Amino acid sequence: MTTEEGLIALLISVIAWLTVLLLYREFTEADRKIDAILDRATFDQQRELLGVLWLYTNWRYITRNLTTPQRELWADAIDEWHLSMGEENKIERWWRE
Repeated sequence: MTTEEGLIALLISVIAWLTVLLLYREFTEADRKIDAILDRATFDQQRELLGVLWLYTNWRYITRNLTTPQRELWADAIDEWHLSMGEENKIERWWRE
């Protein structure tokens, strides 16, 4: 192999590695976007589940069995759920009384 052929082979291998690295970066970026979409879908599903639980259960009974931080988180989620439904209702936070 001549020096010229060796340089061409080296150049081809460098280009191949750069291509692999660029494709890897694009795939990881796509993975991050997919993960973000799935995280958002999971969040929306959880919010919907909490909203349904709020509608069809005894709010005071369930929240009585939670800690205050858990109550606040659930109440915040229900308030968000109301806003997503186009309502401006605020949930009763009886534990603050």
